[in-house]
Amino acid sequence: MTKRQVLVIALITLLVAAVWTAVFLVMGRQKEDRKFVPPPFEENAEAGAPSETDDRYKMFDFAGVYSAGLIGEPEAKDGKAEICFASAETNTVWLKCKILSADDGTLLAETGVLKPGTFVRNVTLLKDLSGDVAVKYRVISYEPETYYSEGSVNISTTLHVLQ
Repeated sequence: MTKRQVLVIALITLLVAAVWTAVFLVMGRQKEDRKFVPPPFEENAEAGAPSETDDRYKMFDFAGVYSAGLIGEPEAKDGKAEICFASAETNTVWLKCKILSADDGTLLAETGVLKPGTFVRNVTLLKDLSGDVAVKYRVISYEPETYYSEGSVNISTTLHVLQ
């Protein structure tokens, strides 16, 4: 091999090494930018379970893993939906509830995280709605402290928006 060939191979090797170094630096920085931010706890949580509920309120058991209470067909008025979302005192997970449009999955409202033995009566709607709206509750469960997912379930229902 001539000196020129050795020099070309050395330059190509250095160039490849520099490109790989840049790629690893950029990938590492992107990972840092995507750190997990835990969802906040529900600031309006109350201890216990809702006491003034009607026959629309149901306690759901999710495969024996956890239980949650919800109003089966919630009503909304003045930008708030009454859902009475409750985490059973016997739960070993933390829960959160989202209300999503059944049509396109748009987020319409959500609670903060609830610890076992607490509930939240109302959630604020994120957009103006009218009439009867097909929605689904998405109940999300988290392992306490770590926020590892313990799964989620969807419950289809109708949100009745009152004028």
